[in-house]
Amino acid sequence: MVLISKDEDFFHIAGRQDSTVQLVWIRLGNCRKKDLFAAIDRVWAQVLERLDAGDRVIEIR
Repeated sequence: MVLISKDEDFFHIAGRQDSTVQLVWIRLGNCRKKDLFAAIDRVWAQVLERLDAGDRVIEIR
């Protein structure tokens, strides 16, 4: 399962030893939806590569 969230609580869930969750943690402040989607679009190919490699937490800043 892959979660995409801005919520720090999911970071703690994904970091547990027994967790199989992968997290894309969006670490942007308040922004317009257009800006949020643009930030994600810029790095999405790298995010997918890291998910395929098994990284459990990927941060988008």
